[in-house]
Amino acid sequence: MTSYNLNSRNLKKIESLLSDANEIICKQIKQENETGESFNLFSILKMESREDATHSAFIAELLNPKGSHNMEAAFLEKFLDTVKYEGGLRKNAKYATVNTEEYIGPVNYSQRTGGRIDIFITDFAGNSISIENKIYAPDQKHQIERYVNYKRKQNQNSVYYLTLFGSSPSKESAGDLDERKDFKCISYAEHVIEWLVECQNIAHDSSILRESIRQYIILVKKLTHQLSDKTMNEDLLAKIKENYPTALTIANSVEAAELSAVKLMFNEIEKELSKNPTNDWEVVYDDDLSINYSGMYLCHTNLDNEFYIKIEGQPKIHRSNLIVGLVLDESEKPVIELTKLLHSKNGEEIKTFFYESNLWWPCYGPLFDFSKIDKREFLFDQEKRKHLVTEATNRILELKNFIEKNIKDIR
Repeated sequence: MTSYNLNSRNLKKIESLLSDANEIICKQIKQENETGESFNLFSILKMESREDATHSAFIAELLNPKGSHNMEAAFLEKFLDTVKYEGGLRKNAKYATVNTEEYIGPVNYSQRTGGRIDIFITDFAGNSISIENKIYAPDQKHQIERYVNYKRKQNQNSVYYLTLFGSSPSKESAGDLDERKDFKCISYAEHVIEWLVECQNIAHDSSILRESIRQYIILVKKLTHQLSDKTMNEDLLAKIKENYPTALTIANSVEAAELSAVKLMFNEIEKELSKNPTNDWEVVYDDDLSINYSGMYLCHTNLDNEFYIKIEGQPKIHRSNLIVGLVLDESEKPVIELTKLLHSKNGEEIKTFFYESNLWWPCYGPLFDFSKIDKREFLFDQEKRKHLVTEATNRILELKNFIEKNIKDIR
């Protein structure tokens, strides 16, 4: 990557570009308020990121030739065009059936089969389209492999991996499958918005349907960080193109700013923990917080680090789900005792939050979801970050107090 010298002249360019971008965004917000676009039912009902109840349900209803939109197969056919589908279902589109959470058998990890497909389209000839819809949820084990293997011998099932920006599934989900041959990645940012605009045009004479689709387009643009006004979006893109090195410098600095904000939050958590002093605990951070599954540790110095309390990213500390809980080290000594305690009456006091467990984590629970930008913004606001710090500190203290209370039983 070409380096960009941050001298005073270039810093002024950055300030100017940020100012121009902010002006365009403020115009967009003003227009939304004046036209009523800011009134969005999906946002008001807090349904923005609900994959099944919102996105899969809405998309499946539009795709369904028998759907309440009364447009028969027009929307489905436009979708097939948008994703460049070449399978046999196209000629039978008007007879297709669309379901959500389609059950294709019990999950079998060794055979890479089974599961529930988010959106499933099929025709009377056995042709099918499987859409795995990912907004923020992590991939499941062998998930894409299991869906690709469904009807694989008959070569009748086309699999699409739908994400906000067209990202690829994890290795754990797709294995050694070929993204170009075995399945296809599609995005909300490009494919879904393009398709929805076509649907809106088709529904021009049906005002309620047309405006419902428009509301959903506005939601998708919000989730994919696009301005809803086409002209303003083009103005912003033009500014970026005119000042590409400057824009690239800003983009490359965003992650560093996020990581710095996370480190500041950790420092503030450590400061809060110090108000409950004890010589038996110490706080440690991973050297590189940008790596997967990095985080912050609270270690008990008299237990030889057999286990510790940790805040961890799943997988990125600054851009995904964070969890907090007890993590086991390689030693097997505390495993049985901790498990006994966590399932005894003594452990009831922490079960309400720390309700998950696996081989490495005797107990853990969700903390923050930094995959959502509105939550990530809390890191950069002192008052809002204070709420994050308080919540994380309270969770850590719950575990710390539980361990201290039962220290004799687990040493």
